[in-house]
Amino acid sequence: MSNTALPYEYEVYATYETSGNLEDLKFHELIDTLNSELRVVKNREFYLMSPQEAYKLLESIAYISGTLDRLHIANPEALEKNKQNVKKPRIDFYECGLKDGEVLEFIEDPSVKVVICGKNKVMYNNVMRSLTDIVREI
Repeated sequence: MSNTALPYEYEVYATYETSGNLEDLKFHELIDTLNSELRVVKNREFYLMSPQEAYKLLESIAYISGTLDRLHIANPEALEKNKQNVKKPRIDFYECGLKDGEVLEFIEDPSVKVVICGKNKVMYNNVMRSLTDIVREI
């Protein structure tokens, strides 16, 4: 992950050591086969799932393949804390260096655009909303 541009802030909850790139590719193929809608962006290896869901998936793979010794919980407290559905703070466009009037474009459908109009609000279809609400709708 050190050379990957990350789309979101992240916290390491668990690690699973693979023997190489082929195992990693097969793992991503498996996730896509189970639910292709989990992938954040089609050509990136980031998925929308809770830490608990990700851990259960890794645990199942490790169990089936006899590699449980490669699965490690990195931060048990954080994993437990996340179970409580602790909300992360809203994105602050101004802290990201964006300004009112700037346009954001949905990477998977460039026809979907929003205009920033506040530190955490955007205009979409002439209605001011949160980006989260719009993403849920899309």
